[in-house]
Amino acid sequence: GYYLEASYQYFGKSLGSGFEYSKIFIDAVKYLRIYEHHIIAINFVSDNTIGNPPFNQLALLGGTKRMRGYYEGRFRDKNMLIMQAEYRTSFFGRLGGTIFGGIGEVTDHWVNYNFKNVKYSYGAGLRVVLDKKEKINLRLDFAFGQNTQGLYLTIGEAF
Repeated sequence: GYYLEASYQYFGKSLGSGFEYSKIFIDAVKYLRIYEHHIIAINFVSDNTIGNPPFNQLALLGGTKRMRGYYEGRFRDKNMLIMQAEYRTSFFGRLGGTIFGGIGEVTDHWVNYNFKNVKYSYGAGLRVVLDKKEKINLRLDFAFGQNTQGLYLTIGEAF
């Protein structure tokens, strides 16, 4: 299956904002069932800003969903691209696992993506099915980035 989220947001002084900027956001996922209980999920995220946003509105690389292995906001700037993939499988009963990896970059302007400063992350995780009908999992992931790592315990998949 597919998942797609896209948005355009405008923040202007005419609307009461203290800043003048726009955000264009795309989050796309493709799910491929390669065999029963074996799924590959591929995720692309683009978060781009035009104008001058406040610091707390910059694109964030890292965290539980985007580039596990880096803490959320370790890398932030006006523009971000991420591509990540994950292999998911069931072991037995309610227990499953995953391996994953990703690459991403942040930059001050979308024309400055040069992919010379690409960040990478990879890792593995365990899954415990909490609700089979709704496909809700307890997720425990251990991930590595460049000179960093992270341990994540959350409910729901990263993407």
